[in-house]
Amino acid sequence: MNHPQTAREPVLVGLVAVAFALAFSYPVLGHLSEAGFRRDWDLLRQLDWAAFHSVTHFHQLPLWNPYKCGGMPLLANPHSRIVTPFFLLHLFLGPNVGLNLEVPLHLAIAWSGGYVLGRILGLGPRAAALSASVFPGSSWFYLHMAVGQVVYLPSLYLPWIAALTWFAIVRERLFFAGLAGALVALTLGEGGVYPAPQALLLVTLVALTVAISRRSFWPVVILLALGGFALGLAAIKLLPMEMLLRSHPRPVRIVESNPPGALWTALFSAQQAAFARGPGRWGFHEWGAYVGGLAGGLAVLGVVRSPRRALPWLVASLVFLSLVLGQNLGPWSPWSLLHHLPIFSSERVTPRFLIPCTLTLGVAAAIGVEWLERRLGRVGTIVATVLVGAVVVDLWAVGPAELRPMVEGRERSLSFSPTFRQSGDITAFLHMLPLSKANMGAVRCYEYVDFPSPVIGADQPGYRGEEYLVGRGSIRQLEWTPNALTYQVEVATPTVLVVNQNYDPGWRLADGGGEVVSENGLLAVRVPAGASRVKLVYRGRPFAIGVLVTGLTLVTLLTLWWVEQRRAGGHLRVK
Repeated sequence: MNHPQTAREPVLVGLVAVAFALAFSYPVLGHLSEAGFRRDWDLLRQLDWAAFHSVTHFHQLPLWNPYKCGGMPLLANPHSRIVTPFFLLHLFLGPNVGLNLEVPLHLAIAWSGGYVLGRILGLGPRAAALSASVFPGSSWFYLHMAVGQVVYLPSLYLPWIAALTWFAIVRERLFFAGLAGALVALTLGEGGVYPAPQALLLVTLVALTVAISRRSFWPVVILLALGGFALGLAAIKLLPMEMLLRSHPRPVRIVESNPPGALWTALFSAQQAAFARGPGRWGFHEWGAYVGGLAGGLAVLGVVRSPRRALPWLVASLVFLSLVLGQNLGPWSPWSLLHHLPIFSSERVTPRFLIPCTLTLGVAAAIGVEWLERRLGRVGTIVATVLVGAVVVDLWAVGPAELRPMVEGRERSLSFSPTFRQSGDITAFLHMLPLSKANMGAVRCYEYVDFPSPVIGADQPGYRGEEYLVGRGSIRQLEWTPNALTYQVEVATPTVLVVNQNYDPGWRLADGGGEVVSENGLLAVRVPAGASRVKLVYRGRPFAIGVLVTGLTLVTLLTLWWVEQRRAGGHLRVK
């Protein structure tokens, strides 16, 4: 069956994508200025606020976070969500409104990407609409957002990454591989330390399956180009992040083994709630990935009746499902083998592989609808429309209501400190954001890894101030900002100026004599005798190199676009 595009189809797709996004994000639309506070919300919202505050209040790049763990890198934090155009929403509208608006915007992006993927695969409009709806409609998104795991927002780029990769393969266009790589880089820039490697694993499985089934090396070339552009464009965050992870690695020793029956509950049980116990080791906020029996049945139909067309998505589905089961087969389990690779070796919670699995199941279900529509002729159009509508309603009834915790709760109120000081409050790891807003740092913090710190809070024994001299002399603070600290120092003999923040090699001496050193893990400067003005600035070298690499990669991508456009005569046709 031929499914030609019409001139108005892109407009209709945009309108439907917006309608889908509004319908599936309704709990937050009337409460855009509100915020959630349960589970991981404090962890991620503190990072959003610190970046927002650095830019709007101090007019600095958000490179260092003095409010957390005694001071730690901000841009380099794996969970920071700064290298993205959506950060502008936070700057102009505030972190709460900006984040809440990201939900419908990302949903619209995901739906349109899924539709384009279906059309590129040669599916008709109704089948493509099903391909577009299952992934962003599945409960995984709403359950993760309910508990504050906003780093899964960029998972919604996955349909576009898959679509661009497939188009690059069938049209042999490296530029579109570069665009897919750019979206992978954007995924990492939005804190997607799980979504980014999942995206790379998905396109690797699909591309290798196509390469083997078609006996072509071109999908491998596309895959290598995609990976190269992803690494280059992500360098602005990836290089600083790599340095942070090297100094504070995240060893994962949890042995995960999940029962096969948990897959049935995760994918087909409508009784899912973010704060309920899940079918395996983790709660439903990790396990839930509802697609429903109707979509599941259509996926089986697509695999059985159109096996060649469904093969890449079947292979990917089976791999993801086997990874979810964990180490059931011991050292030869797919998860055990994958866990030896970089990045994956620092990951845990195998049910998170259900996220990309819902995309592959959605594509298989769309292939099933396409087969029915083709088989039933004119009646097939009605049947396909009814089936797509039924799946969307089924998904809507399970997932979106879980967004309510995003806009529920009350923030702890603390007295504002006129000068910045560290706090050793034993409950701070649950209330890092209120402390930050009160101009205090949380020594006891919640992060991706235990972050031990020698910093002493103002409310703890042994506190000597936010800056002090090891020897005799006087010190006066002239400037305090996240990325820059200035002091007037007068000492009779050489000594050490100590700042009550963690040492990091990114700190540099911008003014005054001496040398930046670590004083038992604290930031310090060896200062010479006499009166001097000492200015410390945070300018991590990996960030500077990353900016250069990302810039050069972007120039390369634009050059590739110009070359391929000229070679193609400026025409781009999509079947």
